Amino acid sequence: MRTHNEASAIVAIQDGELVWFACDVAKQRDKSAGIWDAGLHDYEGLYGVDLSMTKAERLVARESALTHAMCLTGVDLVDGVPAVLGRRFWAGGPRQDHPCSG
Repeated sequence: MRTHNEASAIVAIQDGELVWFACDVAKQRDKSAGIWDAGLHDYEGLYGVDLSMTKAERLVARESALTHAMCLTGVDLVDGVPAVLGRRFWAGGPRQDHPCSG
């Protein structure tokens, strides 16, 4: 079953539109080890406080920023089901030397 975002992206791409989106990846990664995990650092356990905020609250408080952007330019459908959603492009261009590239 498609998510709303996935279905919307497919419709936009089929209508000839690019789909751009961004997220904050800087806090939950270890670049040198190539690890990217939402649970990488246990800040709540370390500080003993509840740090839960919505994405909107994090942006308003400047606790989050758009550190990673992608542009979906195409979708491969097999029997109407996405096989691979788009090609990935990073702000500044793709990097082959990065542990997470490819």
